[in-house]
Amino acid sequence: MNKTLLTIIVCAIAFGACRGEFPCGAKPCNKVFAFISLKFTKNDGTGVEVTNFSVVNQRTGSTLDRVGSSDFEPGSGMYTIATDRHLKDLSAKGDDLKITATYEGQTKSAIVKVSGGGCACHIKKVSGPETVAFD
Repeated sequence: MNKTLLTIIVCAIAFGACRGEFPCGAKPCNKVFAFISLKFTKNDGTGVEVTNFSVVNQRTGSTLDRVGSSDFEPGSGMYTIATDRHLKDLSAKGDDLKITATYEGQTKSAIVKVSGGGCACHIKKVSGPETVAFD
């Protein structure tokens, strides 16, 4: 038996044995770490630091662990609301995430729809605002 035929047979057996391990099908995912952010501002567009920041999945009622400010410049008002770390906590069709924050005694909320799921490579923003402005 030549080496090429033997290699083909071994590969066919190996791939056949692995079929049950890929319930979503074999698909390539890159190593990018996705995140979704929301900017909090004053009416003039200046970024603000908020308090009482929370993200609640409206489908499950659970609070996503606080990711808060990420690698953004302090005072920019940018807050991470979800990352690939939350991938399996989100549905493939998308979940409404209620983001709530307070600035100078005023509390604002916004809904951002984010999809994920066990078969997704990364989270994805489906809809929702980019910015929430305080009066």
